[in-house]
Amino acid sequence: MKKIVILLTLAVLIGSLFASEVMQPVKVKRDLPNPTIGQIRQAYRDVPEYQFITNPTDLITSYYDYMPGSYNGLPVQVQPAVSQTYGYDAGGVYMIYHVRQTTTSNRREYYSYVAADGTVNPAAPIGTADIWEGYGGIDIDPVTADPFTAWHQQSGDYFDAIASYDIFHMLGGPGLWKEPIKVIDNPINVDDEFIWPYVNIGPSPLGEDYRRVYVSGNNAADNTPSGNPSENMYFGYADFMYSDLEAQSDLEWTYFSIPLMDEWHTSTTWTRPFDGVCTSDDGKIAIMGYTVSDDPQYDNKMFVFLNDNYGEGDFTYHSFDMRLDVPEPQNQDGSYVYTNDNGNPYDIYFAFTNSGHMNTIFTDGDTKIRMVGALGLNGEDPDDPSSGVYWPYEIFTYTFEYDIANNAFHYQVLDGGVDPNAVNPNYHWGRDQVYLPWDTDNDGIVDEFNDEGNALMYNGWPIYFYDNDTAFHENNFKIVKNEEMGWLVAVWQDGLKAKYANEGTAGYEDWANAPEIAICTSNDNGQTWSDVLYLNAIDTPELADMIPEYVYP
Repeated sequence: MKKIVILLTLAVLIGSLFASEVMQPVKVKRDLPNPTIGQIRQAYRDVPEYQFITNPTDLITSYYDYMPGSYNGLPVQVQPAVSQTYGYDAGGVYMIYHVRQTTTSNRREYYSYVAADGTVNPAAPIGTADIWEGYGGIDIDPVTADPFTAWHQQSGDYFDAIASYDIFHMLGGPGLWKEPIKVIDNPINVDDEFIWPYVNIGPSPLGEDYRRVYVSGNNAADNTPSGNPSENMYFGYADFMYSDLEAQSDLEWTYFSIPLMDEWHTSTTWTRPFDGVCTSDDGKIAIMGYTVSDDPQYDNKMFVFLNDNYGEGDFTYHSFDMRLDVPEPQNQDGSYVYTNDNGNPYDIYFAFTNSGHMNTIFTDGDTKIRMVGALGLNGEDPDDPSSGVYWPYEIFTYTFEYDIANNAFHYQVLDGGVDPNAVNPNYHWGRDQVYLPWDTDNDGIVDEFNDEGNALMYNGWPIYFYDNDTAFHENNFKIVKNEEMGWLVAVWQDGLKAKYANEGTAGYEDWANAPEIAICTSNDNGQTWSDVLYLNAIDTPELADMIPEYVYP
């Protein structure tokens, strides 16, 4: 039993699994121990100051604890200051999450509303049917300030994607929810099951009186010829104006999918995407993420599918190689640090690792698309190239950017600490530089050796739970913007100290159940980033006796 809590307009929870709805890992690489003594990141130059505007506030108790909000969306959304339709004040925060109130009850989709003055309304279910529901998505109509939500709920042997909207603009307050609409009636194409729905609202080609809402789902079906998961997407969209909402219309829905993603799903050669959807203010819709694959054309790639015509017509596909090869570090005697059982050095590289739960956003006047994820140190065995390995202690958080005008990808490490004993301890890692934990000032020289002459390196584990085998499930990277002010904020959960504690590292005993909230900010649209602010139950009084997890900005 755990409690859902509001924190800094972040919804926080803890985790367990319900297998039929939980994305399953496949082809997990063998994890290897760190061959040298690691160091925790602790030297920071420019950590933001902070204050709690609303202290953590209990919402409701839940007996279903895993991923309460959304895999690849933001279940917390802020209204515009005014609902333009009738001039009601708005400016509040809607958040949605699934809750199982008792050990025998159905899991239901709930919402909470926090008014602009900080008043927290009681938690309440959205739908009226007592049926198994969950994994909701939400977006806010910028004109009416009404929220659109979608979730999946059980329907016989399948889950359907269900949507609703709260007609805030008629009352000037929350609680007038539309009777749910079945938007994706599964199965599609015989046995495809598109669940985990996301909601995005953008402009409509019908004119400024209309907006277009998109509901998208990922395919949970295990019917792939490759025998491995490959989640292609299915979209429904509908145009609406305020009068449609007042009439509680079911709206008229049009559907499409992405042909290349459908190809991935139906190919005998395995390709799996991890991605998020975003819409712009000028009619663009994009899917951004990364792929892992048995096909070299798609393995370790970052990609964007982009449409600039309100989701109608073709999506252009753009990809970028994200296998970032790095030189093998050497110990003081010239021996290599990362070697196989035969003593031969691995071919090492950084690639996406345990970072499938992210969202995407348009920024910079809709000219760029961004997300946050993690790159981890991987190895290819020279004696067995088909046998992949990775080092769990060498995983670091990055921000990723796609520049639409220049068709270019960029990346930048966010949690790359610099060793105070390095030659240049004031070094700042910039764009398109691969962070090297053994050379933290990027001068080509190993920063430190221990007394035995082994290379020392900084460690990273941007995953709240310490266990390697569950890291696929327990990662959560999110990014939000304030376009008017040029601010970006990246949020994730860090479990490095908890990992040390659970593996018996002296000095970290108190951290066994203390993951950290990590917050990194940019006030220049992502050109530069602050050092990371870490909040935890040990050093942050407002979080005392809590285990903050699944944080959504």
